[in-house]
Amino acid sequence: MKTLMMTVLLTAPVAAAPQIQKVDLHLKHEAGTFTVQAAPKASPTLGIKNPTVKNGVAYLSQSSVASDWKVGLSPKLPLDLHLSSSASDVNANLLGLNINTLEINHTAGDYQLKLPSKTLTGKLKMDSLDLKITVPKDTGLKLNLQKFISGSVTIERNRVAEGAEVTGSYQTGNFDTASKKIELDVTWQAGALTVVR
Repeated sequence: MKTLMMTVLLTAPVAAAPQIQKVDLHLKHEAGTFTVQAAPKASPTLGIKNPTVKNGVAYLSQSSVASDWKVGLSPKLPLDLHLSSSASDVNANLLGLNINTLEINHTAGDYQLKLPSKTLTGKLKMDSLDLKITVPKDTGLKLNLQKFISGSVTIERNRVAEGAEVTGSYQTGNFDTASKKIELDVTWQAGALTVVR
């Protein structure tokens, strides 16, 4: 069985660029390896010439099924990023991206998430997997466990929660004093959640 490799690093000019102030992007991937990272030369609209634009926000949606998919995102405009994946191993390196809000839905497969050095809020909805979150040294992270059915949470080598039906808020040691803060609401089925620097 051949594996199809898809890469999205398009550099087409943005249509009506002056009216676009922010991008709301939905990426959906099923089966295979899914990689997301900053690409300074990428088009903020992924090469889509006439995106839907409302009140200065360009709304974009792209998907891939049964392939390895690599997506390069532009850091030029603020971004509301929605990542949805299933049966995938995901490497989401968001360093260098101007993300305002982040929403991740993932059902199965290991997940590597590198957060940007920026203040933002987000939601993680995860099923059965291991998730590793890397936080920049100048950024604080708080996890609000809204529904955590079974598993463990380790932050900076300290096991802060373990077992079934875990709730509460857990944060990195520098969260209160950090100039940049990331706060994520977490819904979790099973697995290990690890936060590192």
